[in-house]
Amino acid sequence: MQRGVQVVVFVKNKTKEAEWLQREGLTVRVSERLTFQLVMIDKKKMWYGSINYMGYAMEEECAVRFSDEHLTAEMLDVLYGE
Repeated sequence: MQRGVQVVVFVKNKTKEAEWLQREGLTVRVSERLTFQLVMIDKKKMWYGSINYMGYAMEEECAVRFSDEHLTAEMLDVLYGE
């Protein structure tokens, strides 16, 4: 990635969109047990909810923003602790 930014995308299934992201230089990890949607920035801020960030969002979907480094660290443990 440009400017040394590391982007890791966790997906439930390998799709053509996920393969495209991988070709563009992003790290893509497949986790079939993934059941939530989130975006995390700098291991400090996290948006967690029902919004599909890789697809089409519906009007009734929502997300909550957290700014808690302990909470984001716990979420990283969940993601990488498979």
